[in-house]
Amino acid sequence: MARLVPGDAAPPFELRDQTDVMVGLSDFWGRKVLVYFYPQADTTGCAAQACAVRDAKEDLSALDIDVVGISPDEPEAQAAFDRKYSLGFPLLSDPDHAVAEAWSVWGERVRSTGERTIGIVRSSFLVDGEGRIERAWYEVTPGDTVPNVLEAISASYRKGRALEPIRRGVVVRCSVEDAFRVFTDGMTTWWPLETHSRAASEALEGVEAERVEVEGRVGGHIVEHLSNGEQLTWGEVVEWEPPRRIVIAWKPHARSYPPTEIEVTFTPRMEGTGVHLEHRGWERLGDLALDAHADYLSAWPKVFGRLYAAAANAAGRT
Repeated sequence: MARLVPGDAAPPFELRDQTDVMVGLSDFWGRKVLVYFYPQADTTGCAAQACAVRDAKEDLSALDIDVVGISPDEPEAQAAFDRKYSLGFPLLSDPDHAVAEAWSVWGERVRSTGERTIGIVRSSFLVDGEGRIERAWYEVTPGDTVPNVLEAISASYRKGRALEPIRRGVVVRCSVEDAFRVFTDGMTTWWPLETHSRAASEALEGVEAERVEVEGRVGGHIVEHLSNGEQLTWGEVVEWEPPRRIVIAWKPHARSYPPTEIEVTFTPRMEGTGVHLEHRGWERLGDLALDAHADYLSAWPKVFGRLYAAAANAAGRT
């Protein structure tokens, strides 16, 4: 069967994962998904590959990319593999290698010893939100999987495509009112001022950021208060709809570039509150856009996904 190329419809699948739940390609409709095929669970190369994917999950998620691994192993072996390395993403069982054949990854392969066998040819694919192959990589090494997909996304940006908004979502165990209050009035309690402040980034000698204030009104500012009594502005509130929504023109720096935009929404859930952050408007930054986007891709998982979520959960316990 001919190898898949960009633009091809990705062959559908529905396979059991390591928890014996059926997972299909259609489950990922609307999001990109990295589908990678590996020869055998818990072998040296496959473990290295899976751990690299595990370690990159937050970066991939920030790009709206999900991950699925597929091999001929039974669900029980996939479950043991998952437990041993705390992988935390679907590992699908394709014991009759029908899906592998449909994706043209079943065939002759050369082991590290030089032995030729028939099995999975280690390969990976980036599938777009409409189920089409965006990129295909056949005969890769275990260390290629993550760099290939990140380089593909980066390359698309360098070709002039619009930088996609960064989106993060968390569910916190507190009321909508408390979730909104912690994000706004309580920002000082969770924002890492020692590393993520103008005082830190501009290396202001002998001066520290003491707190950050969100002025709760349209036209209000996000203000960094310094130990010497000075104030520095991070941005301006452009929409203020407590306790459901806030939109900020975001510019926590002194450069002449216009601000990006952050929208945060708060939605009641049975288990608490769903909080969704979208950071957009990267094209406004010109030549700085790609680097700034990459910086926030790595920062938001910690600042919003962990520190804010922890503070909001703590508020729900008081």
